[in-house]
Amino acid sequence: MTTTLFEIYRSYRVIVMQMLRDRKFNVLVEYDHPPGVAPGADENPDTTPPSFIKAYGSTPEEARENLSPLIFERQDTKKSILVFWTESLGIDDIKRVYAEMERGEHKHAIVIHARKITASVVSSIKALRVQSIYVEVFTEKEVQINVTHHVDVPRHILCSNTKRDEILEKYSVTREQIPKIVVNGHFPDAVARYLGARKGQLVKIIRPSEAVENVVLKGKKVDLVDITYRIVV
Repeated sequence: MTTTLFEIYRSYRVIVMQMLRDRKFNVLVEYDHPPGVAPGADENPDTTPPSFIKAYGSTPEEARENLSPLIFERQDTKKSILVFWTESLGIDDIKRVYAEMERGEHKHAIVIHARKITASVVSSIKALRVQSIYVEVFTEKEVQINVTHHVDVPRHILCSNTKRDEILEKYSVTREQIPKIVVNGHFPDAVARYLGARKGQLVKIIRPSEAVENVVLKGKKVDLVDITYRIVV
């Protein structure tokens, strides 16, 4: 099924404006509203804004080419990430992505693609991971909505390695004893992928309490929550 320009734009909104901010990358306000465009001035939720067309092109092909790559950085860690859009994702495309990463000494990239990828591409991405080079892939259809905004999805928080070790010590458990959340494999968890979770990380999951919805303390209603943890595999 052919991707429309609006779907490219919507994937851009989810990846750039929402996912990367949720991962604590610095996303400049110009990605929300290009310079000279007031918030809401040219946006209809069901159409591609003229400002996006002016900046990146009027066809999916032009938009993919002009969007790639976008570069973002985390101020706290100084780590960077590249974001690419491509119609196909074959070995030659992975080589181009890797060459761009190597040129700027980047270790992390997200690639949004339209077509199915082959087993050889999956193997290449795994081989890069051994070198601590991470390439995440999403189809354009997968990033049309923000999965964390769904009403039935509880809040997920990635814990630092220090926090992970504190939790394991507090509850006297090992990583093997913690329930698992899958980020690699045939059935990866959508939220773990959205957050960029990596193997060995601990995920804190916060849900409204099923036993008691809320209590009143000192005249104020307090919502109670259930907290669980999952280890990423």
